[in-house]
Amino acid sequence: NQSLSALARCIRALEKNEPFLPFRASKLTHFLKESLAGNSKTSMLATLSPAADNVAETLSTLRFAASVKQVVTKAKVNEDKTADNVKALKAEIAALKTKLAKQSPEKAADLNADLDVKVKMVNKASVSYAAQVAESQNDMEKRDAALDELGLAPPDFSVFHDENTPYLMNISD
Repeated sequence: NQSLSALARCIRALEKNEPFLPFRASKLTHFLKESLAGNSKTSMLATLSPAADNVAETLSTLRFAASVKQVVTKAKVNEDKTADNVKALKAEIAALKTKLAKQSPEKAADLNADLDVKVKMVNKASVSYAAQVAESQNDMEKRDAALDELGLAPPDFSVFHDENTPYLMNISD
């Protein structure tokens, strides 16, 4: 099986800490890329046969399992970068506010502009997922209304008409 051979090559490359890992050699290795060398804990389950006529296959499986044991992955917690960015932006806002209090009115305009930009960035990053979905649905309704006004969409038409049926619209005459 070519996929298992490609998996064995990937395991060997991981075992030897080679700089190039052939994960794209097969669909199996591409699918297992994160599990083999990525951010996860991985287990190997080797199934062996007690039959005497399968000794060669059993030994091959045991050698493969032994080579897999040599691969060490380091799992780490996925961190939300948005929270760190919001924290950093809030610190910048506090620093800008203290500078703004010390500045003369002429120089305060530039600091006010920077402060407004930072506040907008914090507000945008702090929006919940539900609010983002609601805003997206509102935008879709506005787009549908605009298409309807232009005569490009029949009243019963929506951009997401039916997921299973392709729908083409010709807007040029």
